[in-house]
This record gives sequence, C-alpha cells and structure tokens, in this order.
Amino acid sequence: MRHRKRELMIKYKISMLDLLICACLKILFGANRSYKYIFAFSKWKYGKEDKLSRFYTEYYFRVKVGKYTYGWERFHNYSAYLESIGSFCSIAGGVRIVEGIHPGYNASYFI
Repeated sequence: MRHRKRELMIKYKISMLDLLICACLKILFGANRSYKYIFAFSKWKYGKEDKLSRFYTEYYFRVKVGKYTYGWERFHNYSAYLESIGSFCSIAGGVRIVEGIHPGYNASYFI
C-alpha cells in the first residue's frame, strides 16, 4: 500500500505536507466530507491541474482522472461504476452515472 502511495505522489508531484493536510482533513471530516476542502485547497495551490484532489481520488476511491478534465469532481466516489475518466473531457452538470452493461461501440444518452 505504501509503495502505491509513493508512486502516486511522484506521478502527481505532491509533497508530504500536502499529504499531512489531507490526513488531517480526513480525520476531521471523514473521507467523503473532507473531499470538498481538499479540492478547494488543491485548486488554490495547484490551479487548473488540481493535483492533490486527483491524487486523493485515485488513492482512496481508485478512480483515475486525466489531465485538464472538468466536471469530474462530483463523481469522485463512484468507484463502483467508474474506473477512469480520460484527459481533456468536459462533463456537463446534469450528467448521471448509472449501473448497467453497455456495449462500447455505441454512445449512450438520456433524455
């Protein structure tokens, strides 16, 4: 487990101080509630890249989020349905993730 955390720290270029802040927020608010504070801190420190929130999402919820993707923040704890979200994606506000088997060669939509 530590090896995976170290690899993700290198991938996202985050410091031990950032991890300490994450741990403190997680203890204070719990894993799901602390996320909005971690996301706000990450946006403040890293700007558009928000490396800390991507690290947190990949490490704790096992959902990989690509670079420069917008709108993914509300899906951070959908690890039962999501494996990854690609780079340069823009996810609209009304999008929902539902369970089900869907062929990969078709697009899906909901009206």
